Amino acid sequence: MAVEGRDVKLVRQTSTVTQGSGGSTPTPQNIAPGGASSGCTVHMNDTTQASAGTLTALHADVWQFLNGFFWMPAPEDRIFVAPGTGFIVSLAAAPSAAMVVSGTVTYEELGL
Repeated sequence: MAVEGRDVKLVRQTSTVTQGSGGSTPTPQNIAPGGASSGCTVHMNDTTQASAGTLTALHADVWQFLNGFFWMPAPEDRIFVAPGTGFIVSLAAAPSAAMVVSGTVTYEELGL
C-alpha cells in the first residue's frame, strides 16, 4: 500500500456564496447543553467546488491519509468568518483512488 497525501486548504469565501453541488446539508449539532441552534448552513461532500465571490486561502497543509489531519489553532490564530460569507475545507486534488474518510469541523458562532 502506498502512502498518499494531498494538499488541504481552509478558505474564506466572501461576497456572493455559491455552494458546491453533489453533497448534502447535514444539521449542525450544538455541543453546549441548552445552546442555541446554528444560524449557518452547512454543506458537505460536494463533488464540485464552491464558486463565486473571492476565495482567500487562510491555511494550507498536507493531509497524509495514513495519519489523518488535525489542526487546532491557538486562540489568536483562529479564523473568523463574517455572516454572509463562506468557509471551505477543500482538497486541492482528488485522491488517486476511491476511499472512505470521516471528519468533524468544530466552530463557534459569536453573538448567539
